[in-house]
Amino acid sequence: MSHPLAVRRFIPITENGWLLPRIFPSINTKGGFVMKKTFFYLFCALFILSSFLWVQNVNAAFPEKRIIIILPAPPGGGYDAYAKALVPHLQKHLPNKVNIIIKHMPGAGMARAGTAVYKAKPDGYTIGYFSIPGMIIKQKMEKMTYDLKKITWLGRNDVGPWVLAAAKDAPFNTIAEMQKSKTPIRFASESVGTSDFIMCTLVPRLMKIPYRPITAYKGSSECVVALMRGDGDVTIFPLSTMHPYFSSGDLKPIMVMTAERSPLIPDTQTATEVGYPEFVDLALNRLIGGPPGLPQDRVKILEEAIIKAENEPELKKWSEKTKRYYSPLSAQKTTEFVNTLFGRMDDYVKIIDAAIKEQQ
Repeated sequence: MSHPLAVRRFIPITENGWLLPRIFPSINTKGGFVMKKTFFYLFCALFILSSFLWVQNVNAAFPEKRIIIILPAPPGGGYDAYAKALVPHLQKHLPNKVNIIIKHMPGAGMARAGTAVYKAKPDGYTIGYFSIPGMIIKQKMEKMTYDLKKITWLGRNDVGPWVLAAAKDAPFNTIAEMQKSKTPIRFASESVGTSDFIMCTLVPRLMKIPYRPITAYKGSSECVVALMRGDGDVTIFPLSTMHPYFSSGDLKPIMVMTAERSPLIPDTQTATEVGYPEFVDLALNRLIGGPPGLPQDRVKILEEAIIKAENEPELKKWSEKTKRYYSPLSAQKTTEFVNTLFGRMDDYVKIIDAAIKEQQ
């Protein structure tokens, strides 16, 4: 005769017919070997607790190795300056101490960098910067090897107004004078599809400025050098990028694309003042994202680290000194922002598409 607390290989539960492993002691009754409910509940509690601790341990393990941030522009420009300033603070706010490496991947209208992030393994170790709305317009114009609607958005680096900058000795100082030019004004930009190329196309066409595009420069620095050399007349980049050249006297501002005058260049006309407020909505947003399918626990870790880093007092001091300011935005708000812009770019796509066809 077996012991009342004998352990059996499987213990039937008379209420629902489950078979439980033999790790549970059972009690001998008329109906067979029925597990005490106390042991069953204890097992369930331990199982749930161990599962929770296991998940917590997995989350705490990220990151375990270096993280790569891919930039769609070469060294020396705004992307480079912002990322290099952010990285030390970003490293500090990650759960584990790992290195963050900046990788420059310019080319193909920023599509090369976008594709690299999009096709990366969704583990949180490869993220990148995206130029919005420029890359949205490019995706609407042609079939891309990435889909911005599927990117896992993590946050925003900054948002900045565009400024139309001219060579210091350019024979014009206002939009009205540019519109009356007898010769085409040379707009210097990066390759077709980049955000500055898009602005260097939209501005003259919408404002009826006679122009000639000069493209394929690598980054804002090369465009600035082109103006200083006399190879171009104007260019369009974010105010934060152009401000140092205004301060040095190498370039002069013609129009800033804001609703109100900027304290950085208070004597410069705004897009709203000259009758083109729509340019205000096209401000450059440098967003940070990862590949599709990035696990939510890792999204949360990266999102929180980015926001905390951008609010670091030391980084804010750097921003005040360089006039390059960060504009934190949550992952959810960034995703909503991108989705909203997708529905507002169609008119601009038609203009850019027509311009490109004319140049072919």
